Amino acid sequence: MGGSFSILHKGHQALIQRAFEVGDFVVLGLTTDEYVRKHKIYRVRSYMNREQVLKKFMDSFNKPYVIKPLETREGALVSSPDLDILVVSQETAGNIGGINQTRQKNGLKPLSIEVVPLVLAEDLFPISSTRINRKEIRKNGNRVSPVKISISTGNPIKVAAARDSFRKVMKNFTVEKFGEYSLETDQPFGVDTERFATSRAMAGLRDNDYSLGVESGIFYNSFNNIYYDVHVAAIIDRQSRLTIGYSSGFEIPEEMIALIKRGKSEGDAFTEIYKPVDNDLKFGIIGKISGNVLTRQELVSEAIRNAIIPRMAPIYYHEGLDSHYNP
Repeated sequence: MGGSFSILHKGHQALIQRAFEVGDFVVLGLTTDEYVRKHKIYRVRSYMNREQVLKKFMDSFNKPYVIKPLETREGALVSSPDLDILVVSQETAGNIGGINQTRQKNGLKPLSIEVVPLVLAEDLFPISSTRINRKEIRKNGNRVSPVKISISTGNPIKVAAARDSFRKVMKNFTVEKFGEYSLETDQPFGVDTERFATSRAMAGLRDNDYSLGVESGIFYNSFNNIYYDVHVAAIIDRQSRLTIGYSSGFEIPEEMIALIKRGKSEGDAFTEIYKPVDNDLKFGIIGKISGNVLTRQELVSEAIRNAIIPRMAPIYYHEGLDSHYNP
């Protein structure tokens, strides 16, 4: 394995630990001061300093290893017959495709590639030396300033659901409402639900880390000829990655469908037909139907939670890689 290891953080430690797990003898290429000056945009500690920190950590594994100066990107990877396994992070795995081809041209056996999952910071973005140097995060991955989350809505239920959902995966964050968005209709059907949720999310991104849009849409099931209410949450982040989550769906009363198809929202259709006392729908239609056994906030939370899940374990979703990828 190789790198600059300018700040020995949890991601580096996971990489080194995996190398000792799969190898009998570990060879670590450490970029030289000259290489760092040419390729790094931030100041990096001296080779000697970085080597001392690495040795202290690597000694704890009680297995043989050597640290060698790395003066080029490939180092000895394309020329050494003694190497068997290349250990890389998930983030860099996509950049190593030519190494085995070059080894084979040089008459060498191909390397087995061991991909180590990304180690995420509190904000669910990868820990990196660059981010630590910028003072976005600390070495342990905790955020220095709160994670900024926007949700495009005027509905306090959605805001509360967003706070509940993100509180399960991070501590230091803020959720703010964003109201400058527009929609084509108040009641989307089918795929328009995903489109409107995504439009809301994109409108509120601005300088935030994450932006959310949540829509309640109507989905038709041709198998039983029934319409269902499903909440869709779209989350877009500052790196333009979009994830979408869905709530469980509940059956919409048949009497409402004709009014909804004529342009009424679900809430207006329910109110016109069933005339709830004081128009009290603060827990949503599902709250009225279920006697508050299930509330709209729970459905919104479920959709947001399901949109967050792919961000918690990128090894399962990022470019189809798994922990034993072998090109």
